[in-house]
Amino acid sequence: MGSTSQSLPVSLTTRNIGGRWRLDDAYFAYRMRRQDGTDYKLYSDWGWSGPRGPALDRSGHVGVDEVFLEEGFHLHGRLGGRAGSGTVEEATRAYAG
Repeated sequence: MGSTSQSLPVSLTTRNIGGRWRLDDAYFAYRMRRQDGTDYKLYSDWGWSGPRGPALDRSGHVGVDEVFLEEGFHLHGRLGGRAGSGTVEEATRAYAG
């Protein structure tokens, strides 16, 4: 648990399954700014539950690249016992209206 560079909450949960640590859940909040200068908060929660979660290597590095038809989620970083660092990106198709 911690905060992002935007001072918003982030939480990554890991689980040890069969001797390998895996990412079980990634929750984070982020702020988007509109062209008119106003902003709003969004929340994202990605879960893999069980042995399907991305595996951490021996150094704690993890990489996730989930791409679907209209959105993509990319998380890369390193997790330790009580600290972590990395980057996260969520891309969503935009609609002009």
